[in-house]
Amino acid sequence: MKRVLVGSQAGRVYGQPAQVETTHSMMKRNLGEALRAHRPENRRLEQLLPVITHNVMIL
Repeated sequence: MKRVLVGSQAGRVYGQPAQVETTHSMMKRNLGEALRAHRPENRRLEQLLPVITHNVMIL
């Protein structure tokens, strides 16, 4: 169950940053965090691959 904040944070869902940090930590732990590519376009692809792999793993 998600809690909704009040006051200046009204309308925002509480706990979303924690879920993102947990997912990022899990991806780094399971799939590694070092980039080996040198060219910017290859680095971008190398960053995208673990995201796609993670999505497939959780299905």
